[in-house]
Parts: sequence; structure tokens; C-alpha cells
Amino acid sequence: MNLQCGVSQLWTWRDRGWPFSPARAGMGDLGPEPESIAMKHYVGLDVSLAETAVCVVDREGCIVLTACVASQPQAIAGVLCRRAGEVVRVVLESGQLSTWLARELRTLGWPVVCVDARQAHRALSGRLNKSDAADAEGLAQLARTGWYREVHVKSLGSDRLRALLGARDRLIRMRKDLESQIRGTLKAFGIRLGQVKPGKEREGFRVQVRMVAPEDPAVKAAISALLAAHRAVCQEWLSARNTSSSMPAFDDQPEITSSSRA
Repeated sequence: MNLQCGVSQLWTWRDRGWPFSPARAGMGDLGPEPESIAMKHYVGLDVSLAETAVCVVDREGCIVLTACVASQPQAIAGVLCRRAGEVVRVVLESGQLSTWLARELRTLGWPVVCVDARQAHRALSGRLNKSDAADAEGLAQLARTGWYREVHVKSLGSDRLRALLGARDRLIRMRKDLESQIRGTLKAFGIRLGQVKPGKEREGFRVQVRMVAPEDPAVKAAISALLAAHRAVCQEWLSARNTSSSMPAFDDQPEITSSSRA
């Protein structure tokens, strides 16, 4: 077979992906392609808080489907089940909802890849048309060509533990802020608190404040409100600490692959 390798048109970045397109390279038609290869599709998801732009392209980069659905796993999976055919890869950028969407879509059996948002931004910044639909198409092209850097999606157990640790850290900072506020309020009346010995729920601090607080009604009301908040924060911190200490650092659930999708 004599193949003419002259290229009659300028290639764009979408032409560089595998498999090679003979028609775009000026080689003419090399015969029908196997159906198992020709029907493979690649999906890009541009996720926002309310809606997600969906774009599906074939192996040559031609758009097969564009849609805009709610940012819910079932809504996205519904569009892909009805229209996408055989999906090789689904790409979305790392972001606020990406971890949750990637986990849920994998549970439903879709081959989801979460990519680095900074690297994806550099790849998409050269596009003239800047919109959600255009970004979804660009992500679909990244899925087709493989020009992306995948990021790790944390497990559900990891996110649970992270939420508890974050809450505990925030409660500690709130407790310190309340104690600083109380100390500053008392200093305005010449009252300086000493060091407080460690104790359960910082009860020693509250006892010391009540002993030295002035009898002025306004000051007493302010200190009482701050001490009530201080006690509640200390109680919740202790509860969060006990819960996080009893949780495992990770879960042992196996990752669900695309082969489990009906």
C-alpha cells in the first residue's frame, strides 16, 4: 500500500491524540475501523456548584454530545447512560465537589479521573472561547489524549476523619479566642488572671474568672455570656476528640471499577 504522507492542513492539539487519524493526516481512507474502537468515547466534566457542563467526544476528537445538568452524580450518570455509549475515560478538575463526584461516579461504575486543576488551567487557557461548555470540551480532549496529571481522590473514611480533625482544631482556636477576650475584658478593670492548671473542659479557668470578676452588672453579663460559650466549646471539643480518637484512619473498602457497571 502506497501511503501519501503529505499534510495539507495545519494540525491542532486535538489531532495529536492516539489513535492516529489517517484522514486528517492526508492519507485518505484506509478502510473501515473495528466497531469496538470507533465507538469509544471520552467525557469531560466542567463542574460548578449548581450545574455541570458535559461534553463527549469520539476517538478523533469530534463532539458527540454536549449537555448541562445538575451537579449530582445521578444526573451526570443518566446523561452518560443514555447518550455516551462506551466511555473509556471521564475527566474532571480538582475542586470543591470533585472528590465527592469522583467517588460517587466510580461507585456507579464510571472510569473517572480527577486531574490537577492548575495543569488543566494551563492546557485550557489557550482556547479562544472561554465558557463552561468550552472547558468541558477541553477536558474531554485531555481525556482522549491523556495529557493530564491525575490527582489522588481521598477515601470516604479519610474525609470523615479530616472533618472531625478540622472541627476539633477550630474548636481549640475558638476556646483560645474566648479566653483571650475574657482576659482582655478583665484587664480594663485592673484584673489580671494567672496561669490556669490543665483540667477537664478547662473548668479551672472559669472558676478563676468567676472569683475575680467585678460586680458591675454590665461587666458581669458580658463575662457570663463568654463563660457560657467557653463551656459549650470545651464540651464539644472533648466530644470531637473522643470521636476522632476512636475512628480508624482509613477504610478498607475496595475501589469499584468500571467493570461493575451494568
